[in-house]
Amino acid sequence: MRKRKLILTTAVIASAVVVFAIYKTMSTTVHTPPNTEKHRLQLPGYFYTLPETTKEAYEFAILEHKALRHMACYCGCNSIGHTSNKSCFVKEIRGNGTVILDAHGTGCNVCVDIALTTRDLLAQGKTLYEIRSILDSKYAGYPSTATPYPPR
Repeated sequence: MRKRKLILTTAVIASAVVVFAIYKTMSTTVHTPPNTEKHRLQLPGYFYTLPETTKEAYEFAILEHKALRHMACYCGCNSIGHTSNKSCFVKEIRGNGTVILDAHGTGCNVCVDIALTTRDLLAQGKTLYEIRSILDSKYAGYPSTATPYPPR
């Protein structure tokens, strides 16, 4: 019984290492010509296996990254150098329109909630300042990135 448990544990650990290695080598580049609309956005193939809400958060972050740069993140990602909720999804935007994604948001429900809440409140007509205040209240007590508030 003990040998069987050791084999099972080893198999689980080995599987996790393989999955992590594959995950780290996947493409995280999206090319978005100026004025790209959601229906024309081409995410890397593996993103289409993610939950719908996660895909929506990435699409919003790519197309509306200027809004998310004003939203703090409260998941503790400041410890890995993130500066706003934008950082959880978008690592870099190059001059030619190429977007380098950050995979952090693929596994973080807090990041996804912040992005989708921002999207939904913008659609209701809230300002970035109002949205930031709402999110700060909702996540009071959580670790926060040191993201400056948007202008009023």
